[in-house]
Amino acid sequence: MKIIFLLLSGLFFFQINVLSQNGLFDERDKLYYREIISLYPKFLVSHLPENIDNKVSGAQSLLFPRGKYLNYIHLTLPCGNSKREILKKEMASQAKRIYYLGDSCLTLPYDYENFEIIKSDSIRNLPFVDTLPIPNFSSWEGGVPPDFYKKAVIYLLAAEKGRFLPDDCLSRNGVGLPNEWVHGYTKGLVLYKYYVIYWLEVW
Repeated sequence: MKIIFLLLSGLFFFQINVLSQNGLFDERDKLYYREIISLYPKFLVSHLPENIDNKVSGAQSLLFPRGKYLNYIHLTLPCGNSKREILKKEMASQAKRIYYLGDSCLTLPYDYENFEIIKSDSIRNLPFVDTLPIPNFSSWEGGVPPDFYKKAVIYLLAAEKGRFLPDDCLSRNGVGLPNEWVHGYTKGLVLYKYYVIYWLEVW
């Protein structure tokens, strides 16, 4: 774990840098990305690209938590028509659930920026305790565009209950989900216009 802590202390600057440039990843960014995904068990990051490149035009972003936590990876990449169609076909057979925002489903009622549970969202989850959780996209840093809720298609690839990282990398008291989900993970991707948004959230 000492190696992980040393690496994460350097990655805090990386998060700020990628968000501020709002453009293409440079060589250092690509190296940091590979280091980030190497911190996780392979099955948690198997849906993420092995590498990111700067050969495509469009805004790119990578969000990764500060400090010692490994709670999430949020990666946004441009996605052309051909890549989009390939992903749609793959996801149709691989996804455990396909959601549209507005569907009735369990969402993580957690604000990672302030490390606190969003109580109003937690209460709204009560009728959906038997569904698999997805991120609360509205709580992500920077928010989402207004038409995201009309046009985004969410492909949930996996979600499981339990502890999948060392205890000191997990939330101590859960993230506001029902007791059955006090610890767990969710992973998948979103297709929105000409972008693909990958997520991994572990708590």
